Amino acid sequence: MASRTLATWMVCRYPSCMLAKPTIEDFARLLDWHLDKAAAAAEREFKAITTRRNAEGRYRSGGTVTEVFEAVHSEFDKGVHAALGELTRIASKTVLDRHHMRRLTEEGLRRFAERCKGATRPATLRTFAPAGPIDQRLAKFDTDLEHHLRQFDVGFLEVFEPEVPPIMSASIIAHNVSGVAIQQGTAHSTQHVAGEINIPQARLAIAAFEHALEDASTLAVDRNEINGDLNTIKAQLSKTSYSKAIVIEAGRSLRNLVEGAISNALMPPALANAAAALWKALGLG
Repeated sequence: MASRTLATWMVCRYPSCMLAKPTIEDFARLLDWHLDKAAAAAEREFKAITTRRNAEGRYRSGGTVTEVFEAVHSEFDKGVHAALGELTRIASKTVLDRHHMRRLTEEGLRRFAERCKGATRPATLRTFAPAGPIDQRLAKFDTDLEHHLRQFDVGFLEVFEPEVPPIMSASIIAHNVSGVAIQQGTAHSTQHVAGEINIPQARLAIAAFEHALEDASTLAVDRNEINGDLNTIKAQLSKTSYSKAIVIEAGRSLRNLVEGAISNALMPPALANAAAALWKALGLG
């Protein structure tokens, strides 16, 4: 009773006090949350823009290229500022090694930049716009990141207070459930049906998928499009504590791309088999 009273008193009187010591791993997970959120928003922007412009009959145009890059770069800037803001905030509140946090932040931001470049689907955009301007826009992600990091290190970059990750999730992950309706009573409720992820099989399936992809010359134009999702899955499964939600979301996006190729009669049998093995390992069917 005494310890409970003391803990309650501490929380009430000092709401910001820490009852456990934060670790570098805690910081890394927090950083991943911000960058994954921004990258997912960038990927949604591409889908929203291309869907709308296709409906308007303006898809295959330079305007699509411009609008996609501007939207994705906007989300990229938000992610960079959120990550650097989190670095500033955590460095001021903990005794974690600043140099280690700075290194983790830069590494995470470089991976994030690659994911944002992939979110623009450059292989698709190159089919109806000159490659030169597209390559220049892709390079801008790297040059802007270098600029932001330098400005941050010398104290010239003012970063905003980052969004705090939600404590509770409004999502339900249903494992191996069929014929059952699941309903939540919130405006932002989401419903997912997924099986368990078999990590050893998933790693083997990814390797087989990549090998089959190399031999699929007819799908060369789609290679950059699927790399973003594939790299996200590989990065998550390489972690000691991965996010199943991120793996499932990237897996679904990858499957949509692959199934689109199948519908267009472009899928070689070897790649189709490797893809089916990957979906099964990821619990997607």
